Amino acid sequence: MIPLPITSRYNSSDSPPQAKAPANFLMQIQPEQPQDAEAIYALTTAAFASEPFSSGTEAHIINLRKRGALTLSLVAVDNSGIVGHIAFSAFNSSSM
Repeated sequence: MIPLPITSRYNSSDSPPQAKAPANFLMQIQPEQPQDAEAIYALTTAAFASEPFSSGTEAHIINLRKRGALTLSLVAVDNSGIVGHIAFSAFNSSSM
């Protein structure tokens, strides 16, 4: 696990926050565990819910996980639980 100190959270469309997070606030990046699947699904669904480009199927990345098609899957965890997820899978450009 890699502890990362977080000093702020904001979307790129927001102006930077004026206050800093508490000094003891840490986020950890760690490999996804099987028990994380439900939280990842909920997080991904919520993250894309209001986006105009969303097809509503983004959370179905869980199907790649079930097939063993993810090369790397990491979660970001803070005091409240899983707050981020990133996954990588193989891509064959010749199939385009």
